Amino acid sequence: MNKKIETYIYQNVERIHLIRTMLLVGISFILVSVLKIPHGTWVCITAMVLIGPIPEFGGIIHRILQRILGTISGSILGVATLLLFKDNLPIQTFIILGTIPLFGLFVFKKYPYAYLIGVMTLIILLGVNENESIETALWRSGNIIFGGLITLVFALIFPVRGVRELKFEMANALTLISREYKSVVKGERAEENYLLEISKIISSIRKQRKIIEHVKKESSHFKHRSKELEEAIVILRRMSGIIELLNTSTFASEIGNQYISQLYSMHEKHQIFTSHLDNLITQLTEDSFTTPMQENLRLTSTREELENLNENNQDNHTPLSPYSYVWLNYQFGLQVFLLEEKIDILFNRK
Repeated sequence: MNKKIETYIYQNVERIHLIRTMLLVGISFILVSVLKIPHGTWVCITAMVLIGPIPEFGGIIHRILQRILGTISGSILGVATLLLFKDNLPIQTFIILGTIPLFGLFVFKKYPYAYLIGVMTLIILLGVNENESIETALWRSGNIIFGGLITLVFALIFPVRGVRELKFEMANALTLISREYKSVVKGERAEENYLLEISKIISSIRKQRKIIEHVKKESSHFKHRSKELEEAIVILRRMSGIIELLNTSTFASEIGNQYISQLYSMHEKHQIFTSHLDNLITQLTEDSFTTPMQENLRLTSTREELENLNENNQDNHTPLSPYSYVWLNYQFGLQVFLLEEKIDILFNRK
């Protein structure tokens, strides 16, 4: 897929999904009306239910396959019951009640949606009244399956894959974090903008948590890496928290700011951290990953600078802010390198 098109899709996920849903339901409605398919409403209902409100490709495919599986199972059982016990209400009731534990505990134990659809299909088919025939039941079942197949076709048009969306959203969060970090270490802070940017980072992290559930459905690799996925999200939140603390530490006092500006060795560390962040953003956006290079994060020179500052400015009541500032930067760098390792494990599938 063209990079520009892909970027537009993942930057406008909700809009693309809305357009896809409108086209799917509209075409389904016109199709069943023109072809005059009996009980064709079930095609449209099935399509609407399966496409769902969440635009995740993995989730849609998962629902379609389970719906078709549940429909077929419920249809076979329902048609067999109608053929053998059409007017026998007690036996039909017993079969419905027996199907619930049969499907729920044994047949579809790992597929709850298939279990739900299987039981619902059985109830719908056995709900055929005296004026309707088994043919009606078969049409209903066939239309549900047909609706699932149409939805599958539309799901394959500009599919929104949870894995790719997660990468874009991680890149978005890191872009916000990098921008805030650079702003804080340069001493550029506007309270309103700062709080707004932090809230954007938190919103992005919350969105990633929702996407993760669909990512696990798309690939067994991520299903088995759920711990690493969760740890990556925690690291992003931790980085955001460190920036908030850095903001407080940096501007604790005017004297503190003067001291911090003299921590020349920290400037080099800032450049290392931001270059690694920029590299992560590029890798996630372009979906091209390389094994991270190991960095030696030693603060010996910075410790010496702090000691000299403390000795030379004892009369000025040296504030704590330079010390906490250095320590927080060190922790921020550790989180950047740790995140690189997690992303390498998750996405750099050699």
